[in-house]
Amino acid sequence: VEAWVRAVPPSLDVIRGKCVAELRPPGVSKGAAVRRLAAEYADCTPVYVGDDVTDEEAFAALGGVPSAVTVKVGSGPTRAAYRLADPAAVAAWLAGFAAGPEPEPDGRGDPGPPG
Repeated sequence: VEAWVRAVPPSLDVIRGKCVAELRPPGVSKGAAVRRLAAEYADCTPVYVGDDVTDEEAFAALGGVPSAVTVKVGSGPTRAAYRLADPAAVAAWLAGFAAGPEPEPDGRGDPGPPG
């Protein structure tokens, strides 16, 4: 992978994650994308769940959206409002989230049971 990343043309930015190397044009980011979507669908609640450093731009961007729900999966520093332990916890939380209102912020802990 490292040899492949070194061969990436300078017209693309390489963003490294835990087990991924993302390629994108300069100025394009997950943060810019979620800001645009949140503005376009202002009457909706944005929900962003991520487990990698590459998701931190989106967490930060949605930090300014009062209705946003951001969830970091796993350990490590984050800008997300909530944290869940693993993908199984995410699946259980999403099942409940779809059935009820969003959780109240309680710091960076588990978002708790929805509804």
